[in-house]
Amino acid sequence: MKKGRKIGILAAAAACLLISCGTGRETADEGAERSASVFVEGYGLVNGSKAPVLVPEKTPEPLETDGAKAWLCGAFYQDGQLGVRVFISADREPEEDAAAVLADAEAECLGTAAVQAGTETGHLDEAAEQPETRTGGGGPFQRRRENWKKEHPVWEGFYWGEEDRTFSFHSAAVGQFEIGEKTDGRNAVTVEGLCETGSSLPGDGFSGEIRLDGFETGFPVTFVPAQEAEELVEGEWACFAADGKEENGRLSAAVYTIPREGEAVLEKLTAVNGGGQETELTKLWGPSNDGRCPERLEGSFSVWSGKIPGNEEKAQEKGDEVVLRAEETWVYLDEEPETVKIPVPETSGETADMDQTVQLENGEIHFGRVERMGELEPGEDGEEPEISLSAEINVTPKDDKFRLVSFYGIRPGTVREEEENYTWEGLCLAPDQDGGYEEPLKRVRVICEEGEREVEAELTGFTYLWTSCVEMPLKE
Repeated sequence: MKKGRKIGILAAAAACLLISCGTGRETADEGAERSASVFVEGYGLVNGSKAPVLVPEKTPEPLETDGAKAWLCGAFYQDGQLGVRVFISADREPEEDAAAVLADAEAECLGTAAVQAGTETGHLDEAAEQPETRTGGGGPFQRRRENWKKEHPVWEGFYWGEEDRTFSFHSAAVGQFEIGEKTDGRNAVTVEGLCETGSSLPGDGFSGEIRLDGFETGFPVTFVPAQEAEELVEGEWACFAADGKEENGRLSAAVYTIPREGEAVLEKLTAVNGGGQETELTKLWGPSNDGRCPERLEGSFSVWSGKIPGNEEKAQEKGDEVVLRAEETWVYLDEEPETVKIPVPETSGETADMDQTVQLENGEIHFGRVERMGELEPGEDGEEPEISLSAEINVTPKDDKFRLVSFYGIRPGTVREEEENYTWEGLCLAPDQDGGYEEPLKRVRVICEEGEREVEAELTGFTYLWTSCVEMPLKE
């Protein structure tokens, strides 16, 4: 397709599909590296075979100031990079019941987290300059951050007292979310930051402070070598581990999902008590890992919360232990099937038989009849309009518990625009699903240009929904 060409309805259909796919099946070398992994709280498993990984010796107490409170969710140091993840609960305007927001945040503690993706910025002060778009509104603490940055331009980051030196955040992300199922948490935010320290810090351990604009003091931390990976619960497509606590009839849990192949993200989590009573938990935070994590971070980290199942007065009695069950998990695989060639009928409403079957490692996709739907929006600068096709497909899984729910097609030779996404102009095929992934895949939408007699597409971006049903103990 020509550069700058619009792809009309296909863009909307495929926007949610342009995600990073996995790295393929695990090799023997990768398996050895996995055995050398260490566990980093708030992040997951990290390859420690190439460079030592340091983590805080203990979790520091929360920071408090007028109108805000902050918790350190996780931190690491590896090979000249120091990363942090922080949750901040900030008061809103007085009429917005700020006390209730802060109380809910304290009740959830580290169990509160993001359902809306953070907006990446070069520095956190850039986020402070645009509070409406970055953190969902200003408020007293946001204004305090802005003023603080003006008065203390070199504060935020990691302070190393031994040389009286601050390593500022080289990159950072700020995210907003809701606290719990019903509470409005527009001024509850998460901060992910990365400091480039070079070879300045000792590789065997050091102490200092993690500082945030707006807080008079920082988190005192002592970085020590990370421990070996904790025991994981095995599943067919991923392994799991969970930390959490039960308090006042509620459960908060941090879950680590480690894929055996590709990438895996937990979609549905249930708490089950000894009597078999269940409660579905709410996913509150799944922080981004790109660019702000240790080398070779394995897996994904997510935070969940909900009521303890059963009688709340007896839910924590001895013998009524609560376990977590990973019900459903997204798995993203980078398979390499054959290229498909889709015939283009000559006139609107006309059909053509394709009759091609693509064999995947976990099933097959059969392409049937193709119908020409008509023209889309006119092209830019006098270009010919695009043509929309609808192709029937039938997906047959090898395992009903591992169901293909999405994929897309690109033109041969298309290169990635950045590390993750393909350019729009190379995208030519996407699922046509009004009801989302809950409906079986039956049709795909294809875009081509006037005059083309067939569309050649390489299928990629395979997304599976795995009915995992893996139970794991809740470690406090």
